Amino acid sequence: MPPKQMNTRMIKEALRYKFELGHSLERTATALNISKGVVAKYVGLSKAAGLDWGEIQTMTEAQLQARLLPGKHVDGGNAGYVYPDFAQVHRELSRKGMTLMLLWSEHQANNAKGRTYQYSQYCEHYRRWAKTLKRSMRQTHRAGEKLFVDFAGPTLGLSDGTRAHIFVAALGASSYTFVLATAGQKTAHWIEGMAGALHFIGGAPQLIVPDNPRAVIAQCDRYEPRATDSVLDFARHYGVSILPARPHTPQDKAKAESAVQVVERWIMAKLRHACLTSVADANRAIAPLLKALNERGFQKLPGSRASVFSEIDAPALSGLPLQAYEMATFKTVRVHVDYHVEIERHRYSVPNALVGQSLDARLTRACVELLHRGQRVAVHARSAHAGGFTTLDVHMPPAHLAHRDWTPQRLIDWGLSIGVATGGLIQKLLERFKHPEHGYRAALGLLGLSKRYGKERLESACSLGDWIKTGHTVIINGATGSGKTWLACALGQYACRRGHTVSYLRTPRLAEELRVLHGAGGFGKWLIQLAKTDVLILDDWAVAALDAGTRADLLEIIDDRAATRGTIITSQLPVEHWHGWIGDATIADAMLDRLLQRTHRITLKGESLRRSKQKPSGDQDADQVLETL
Repeated sequence: MPPKQMNTRMIKEALRYKFELGHSLERTATALNISKGVVAKYVGLSKAAGLDWGEIQTMTEAQLQARLLPGKHVDGGNAGYVYPDFAQVHRELSRKGMTLMLLWSEHQANNAKGRTYQYSQYCEHYRRWAKTLKRSMRQTHRAGEKLFVDFAGPTLGLSDGTRAHIFVAALGASSYTFVLATAGQKTAHWIEGMAGALHFIGGAPQLIVPDNPRAVIAQCDRYEPRATDSVLDFARHYGVSILPARPHTPQDKAKAESAVQVVERWIMAKLRHACLTSVADANRAIAPLLKALNERGFQKLPGSRASVFSEIDAPALSGLPLQAYEMATFKTVRVHVDYHVEIERHRYSVPNALVGQSLDARLTRACVELLHRGQRVAVHARSAHAGGFTTLDVHMPPAHLAHRDWTPQRLIDWGLSIGVATGGLIQKLLERFKHPEHGYRAALGLLGLSKRYGKERLESACSLGDWIKTGHTVIINGATGSGKTWLACALGQYACRRGHTVSYLRTPRLAEELRVLHGAGGFGKWLIQLAKTDVLILDDWAVAALDAGTRADLLEIIDDRAATRGTIITSQLPVEHWHGWIGDATIADAMLDRLLQRTHRITLKGESLRRSKQKPSGDQDADQVLETL
């Protein structure tokens, strides 16, 4: 092994002792703690080169090295050796499949007539040279392999008081940089930045290396991280893989950290005084600065980001799909028995064989895709119609297709054969749907009630449907305990559930309440409020006799509601005896004319519910009561 060469600074100091101070060889060697023979060697080389102390004093260490030891490298190579261009070696190692062994053999072949290092010394000199580079450059990045992405910490202020967030991407081998201003750092903004970077560089790398933000990584794990569904969908579209850096390990994405630092210094710092009105305005201001950044030359390597990108990275990138990625979100849905899934209150059809299965819905701005085990089974245009249906014929089972023989007109004609009200209600049921077939089951169920309750009761119930809006009176007759009050309250509850206002009055107590209102001077105001009530329940009608004042006030109450508001009256007294109960013939004629012009009569029969202790449950839905009318 050749002896280690003495440091050039020490050589210059030994020559100063000898030529300027006039010390002997022995005294110089003792002072500098080196051998006398080494001092004699370099003094002899100086004299052979014709150097005195005046010339030596003005020389740099590299110049002195070249004069004393011509052919030897400053780093200590042997005389006559051809020193490799390690900057080019470092650049070539970025190419896929390149090794130091191959580069050394090429160096040997290109310099066959000169002296070259053997492989071990070649590697040692390369490693020594690589230590002079920045820490971030010590990693060896393959061409077109990785794109490092991150958001800068600082933001750009906008004139409206909001902030523009700065997305930064850099390729591993060339450090070619992309910058985009976004409105935030949500999943959509990350995907916008990554898609913009891929289209900026004109290709797709093998890997995209982000940090571990929740907007990108659904499961942050050191060994098996998982990206969000939207990010994975983006990666499938461009044929790339998402490989996040290890948690709390920024050195895994040192290239991104370095790129962010460069962008903060050379782009964001220059825009600190700019008046930016929007995110788009910020991107317009960034564009020329980004171009200048990529074209700036490296400090210790030949070329620039742009030149190295075109030479190294660009040829190694994969092609981009013809269509740019459109942001998509995912949700899990279940197929209902009518072979539709519900998404944002709208229903979309799927093949009927998938009833009961769980599907993945991929939602874009204009499209709904339904996936079963990763395979697309249905696609629809997205609809914002709440409560609507989007149905494809191909998804319907054969029995439903055959059911088309049941035309809407056939069902309407069946309803008209029962009565005008039934036919009208069937028509309204079918008109609620874009495809009338969706209303067939409800229509057939309604028509089937005629077999259970008879056509007359069905027609009566159908005509009762709009009694509130049309200002009809519902008269419930029956013996004591037959359930008149309960039925009236059930109808009131039915009205309340559909957004109507309801008031309840017991007729026997009405006279006393009216006297109190008249005495307090509040009758007029109370009468106005009562006239605005959608449904008025007058319970226990014709139980007690009416005095003249109550009779007149009752006429005012009924007159305000005639043909405009709904009224429910319960009474044990048959309607034909009401005239005599009212007493005054004139008032009785006026009152009954208003009550009986538009009326529905319900007569309850059977023994008293109080004796049989079979009161209807208060939790029973009023819709079930209407069904049995």
